Amino acid sequence: MKVKNRFLSFLSISGFLLMASSSFGQKLTTKEFMEKFNFNQCFTGTFDKLIEEINPKGNSLNEKIKSDLNNKQPLIMIEGERAYPSPCNLHKFELKSGKYSLELISLGNMAGLKKTIMIPLIKVYSKQGELTENIKVAKYETRSPTYTLPFHIYSSWEFEIDKNDIYYIQVTSDNSSDSNLSLDETSEQTVISTGAAMTTGSPIVTGAGILTTMLLKGYPVKRSPFGKYKINLEQYKSENQ
Repeated sequence: MKVKNRFLSFLSISGFLLMASSSFGQKLTTKEFMEKFNFNQCFTGTFDKLIEEINPKGNSLNEKIKSDLNNKQPLIMIEGERAYPSPCNLHKFELKSGKYSLELISLGNMAGLKKTIMIPLIKVYSKQGELTENIKVAKYETRSPTYTLPFHIYSSWEFEIDKNDIYYIQVTSDNSSDSNLSLDETSEQTVISTGAAMTTGSPIVTGAGILTTMLLKGYPVKRSPFGKYKINLEQYKSENQ
């Protein structure tokens, strides 16, 4: 099935040059990723083909889903001022018309000397490959470690659909820049992005916790195309419910 103007460029990462060890893949920085990437390896395909490649299982509302972007997933090209590749994951939901809130938490990989974090991007597609245009970022900020979470990026997204159907939440990483983030001594949170998670410059990672910042003040947290994350999708209840 072809969907007009909904073609995605992607490649199978199985033939990519990053198939070293899984630990190396998880710690790969955006800079290293872009240096090894070869655009000649890309090919075009429909959204149907991307679904077939990823083969996502169905998920339920209010289900806390643990997942990741990794070096075994297909890469797609993210269009913008400068197109760039990103691993892609899809989460499948059968949804009714209405307004939805999506929470996504990107978990920092803070073990070892090299510390990385994936900066997430979200899009919502129907099963026909039609992009939901009204998605917006409600919150996008760094947060301190907790008893259950490492340093992380918390984001919440809102969108509305007008018909019952199967929809796919597409998760990719922002590799538009290879600038580092850095741990800062302040305990305040900072907004990394107010738009579609397209960061610019070198934002400061704040709220990293007293012990962490004492030991790692000014220590770089490198962007990575890969990383673990958690998502949860909820539907807003109407006033009549």
